[in-house]
Amino acid sequence: MTGPAEPRGAVARHDQWRTTHLAERNGLWCIRIGHPGYARSGGLFAAAVSAAPLCRPTMIVRWGPADDGGAVDKRGACLGCTWEGPTRRSVNDAVEDAHDHAWPSWRSLLAVRELRTSSHDPEAVRRWRLQVTSSYPPGWLESGGPIVVRRRNPDDRMHRAGKAPSGGYEIVAVPDLREESSGEAVQGTLPGL
Repeated sequence: MTGPAEPRGAVARHDQWRTTHLAERNGLWCIRIGHPGYARSGGLFAAAVSAAPLCRPTMIVRWGPADDGGAVDKRGACLGCTWEGPTRRSVNDAVEDAHDHAWPSWRSLLAVRELRTSSHDPEAVRRWRLQVTSSYPPGWLESGGPIVVRRRNPDDRMHRAGKAPSGGYEIVAVPDLREESSGEAVQGTLPGL
């Protein structure tokens, strides 16, 4: 006799993890802390995750047994459907898989300069937001789309959840992404619009 079917999708997996006793969570998938859909309110992991109305990227993780070094597997996943990407060792690869699913045209976006986090100048922030908004398709940011950034520190390559102006991911530019200085128009259309 087999046990219950393994849940599919970020929301179902996270709800299973959230409602499972701490000692029995090893090997279960859950949304990684700090990524969209990770719910924490009213006590330790008390809130259920709610599904997004449209496909929205997130990342799920699974910790291996301690005798295996506690290796962490990662997958891109979706908050709006049950899609899950392949198991990855890299956070960035999993996040990119999720964006390929939810925002298929993201790889054609222009890379913009990152906002200097030390900037307390409201005018500088306003100009940066204007640059980002004008570099992306209409409605992209308002729909929670990601931005692609060129970081000043070339060693800082980690994609960051919630850092786009509208709360989407900030994805670090890689060499095959076009630079903003190329003068090319943004290609692609918004998914679902």
